[in-house]
Amino acid sequence: MAKSGAHREHVVSVRLDDAERRAWESESRQDGYGQIARWARELVNRQIEARKDNPPADPRQLEPQLLKPLREHTKALNRIGRLLAELVASGQVLTEADLRRIERAVLAAEGGETAD
Repeated sequence: MAKSGAHREHVVSVRLDDAERRAWESESRQDGYGQIARWARELVNRQIEARKDNPPADPRQLEPQLLKPLREHTKALNRIGRLLAELVASGQVLTEADLRRIERAVLAAEGGETAD
């Protein structure tokens, strides 16, 4: 990153509404900056440096561990849906106990709890 006083050739414009402008001015003053531009540049540069030291996780690495439970829940809910469709197609009348069992199965598949 360029040090203070370094020659800078590029300008980045940011449009702010009145409330944003007031908030940026207030924050920059609280942080000891006289100019919003200098404050914003330093804030962004600190963020860039922090990411170099601690880069965000690669989403492709997170997918397997995040998607596995979702896939399992989806499969369970699909099985429940197929069974319900079969029951409806068969013309079988469901009892209150049947509906409670179905509700418990759905909640268990979603990771929730029943209110028995």
